[in-house]
Formats: sequence, structure tokens, C-alpha cells
Amino acid sequence: MKIKIKTYANLGSLDDEIEIKENSRIGELLDKLKISNKEIFVVLVNGEKCNVDSVLKENDSVSLFPYIGGG
Repeated sequence: MKIKIKTYANLGSLDDEIEIKENSRIGELLDKLKISNKEIFVVLVNGEKCNVDSVLKENDSVSLFPYIGGG
């Protein structure tokens, strides 16, 4: 199935559609993208906050935001 993926800041600037297997969880998507769970601060699926155990559906839009520091 296809999903849309966007990454921000130090996760890179991915803005693409990718193919994943049906009933994949966000954690599996992170593994496919080679992104550690520890790098992620917020995951949005279709604009709603989710966790790494959430199951994805065809045409979902996933946005990944890292921890951002500053001072």
C-alpha cells in the first residue's frame, strides 16, 4: 500500500510517497526509513498525533518531527 511521508529538521527533508506492506505500524515505517524511535518527538498521521504502535492505512499522510533543541 502507498502512504505519503514527510520528515522535518535533522531527519532530512523527505516528501514522497512510499510503498509499505498492509497493516504496517509506524514503528515498522521508522525501521524501513532507518530512523530510530529515540529520534522522533511527534508523529502525525493525517494531522493527528499517533504513537509508534499505530497501524497505517492506504493513502495515510505521515509527518515525522524530531526533538528540536535551542536556547
